Amino acid sequence: MKLHKKHPLMFLFLLLSLIACEKEEAAAADNSKNMSLDGEEAGFIEQVAQTTVSSENELYPPEGWTLDLLGAIAESEKTGKDILLNFTGSDWCVWCEKLRDEVFSTDKFQSYAEENLILVFLDFPQGIDQSQEIQSRNQVMASLFGVQGFPTLWLLDSELVPVLQTGYQEGGPDAFIQTIENGRVSLSDEDRQEVKTIVRDGILNNIGSWE
Repeated sequence: MKLHKKHPLMFLFLLLSLIACEKEEAAAADNSKNMSLDGEEAGFIEQVAQTTVSSENELYPPEGWTLDLLGAIAESEKTGKDILLNFTGSDWCVWCEKLRDEVFSTDKFQSYAEENLILVFLDFPQGIDQSQEIQSRNQVMASLFGVQGFPTLWLLDSELVPVLQTGYQEGGPDAFIQTIENGRVSLSDEDRQEVKTIVRDGILNNIGSWE
């Protein structure tokens, strides 16, 4: 399979979506439950990224998750663990809250994640105060990964190659872990290198270095 040279990362987004639909009939229905953005909400991410309303909040980010993207990348390269990017609206998105309660807060997922994943929290809240640095970083990442709604989850391997995109799905931690294990796309060496370069350069040029 050859990636489109002009927009290889966008081609990968499409590829992952098609594979998800073929492997899981439930995925298509679940994706419709995500908080999608329509044409009138095209500027939504930018507007939310500019919101810095103070709020009394529970543990933030949730236990096991980190706000330190660059630190997570460095750890992934060192340990070989995958990175799970969680694009979320933690204090307003109903399906994000369901995913948190049904999957991320369970002992089974947390045990699995501790062994296999580095969890990065990319939040677009409406009532939580964020630094300008965090807001800008999250907006860059949302643009880089073509986020169109919440929750959106991207799984990256230790070379920063995107291998899976998903969202909320029913079935609790078992179904979610199965998706992570079995839903990964397989790319040729050439395609992997091309996508890897796009992601790494996008982060390096817009957020910073982790080396």
